Amino acid sequence: MTIEVGLRPLEGAYATAEGRDAMRMDDKTMAGLRKRFRANRRSQGIRQADADWFREPFDEWHRWISEGQDDVSPDSLMRLCVGMNETLAMRDAIILAPMEGVTRDDLLSLVTNPHSESSSTLVCNTLTRGFEDASLVPDPRRCQRSIDALAHMITIAPEDYGAQPLSALAYLLWWVGRDEQSLACSLRALYVDDSCMMASILLGVVQRDIHPAWIQADIRE
Repeated sequence: MTIEVGLRPLEGAYATAEGRDAMRMDDKTMAGLRKRFRANRRSQGIRQADADWFREPFDEWHRWISEGQDDVSPDSLMRLCVGMNETLAMRDAIILAPMEGVTRDDLLSLVTNPHSESSSTLVCNTLTRGFEDASLVPDPRRCQRSIDALAHMITIAPEDYGAQPLSALAYLLWWVGRDEQSLACSLRALYVDDSCMMASILLGVVQRDIHPAWIQADIRE
């Protein structure tokens, strides 16, 4: 079985230098977003602030990967980018979003209560199934749209904010069988932040020729 999913040439406004420049966020703007998010967490409490910060842009993200309706807006991409760099639960939610059987409510719960037993079970079971269950095959459309949206995020965000989006992208590229692209994203993430654990793990996984179960089943056949 082959799945034709992966990084591909940017389209629309992202395909031209002028379009990218018009959408690209500068360091000052991103620092302002991060400052506002941190202030919200102090004033509202972490759970409420994280829910408020994540819900609206993630609804755009979820509609995009589920229905293909409208690209995720640059403003929403940058809110998610800031969030992913402040709390890894938001990064994990983006990784899990295209996976079979994971609902929007599951992911909102993960973000607002990442240390709960249900959130830990969701993350561990979903990712473990990828290694063990050959029947769990990527949904090409949902994965491609997730990959496209992460590529857009990385394109317009300042480089210093790229490690976690790159590591999420590396995971999804590994998941769909694009080892070389995954490796490149992991290396880039580690260039930005050499302490990025997800990128380090994926780098080792690809270098040791470890594949998701659905790919291993094809190899055995």
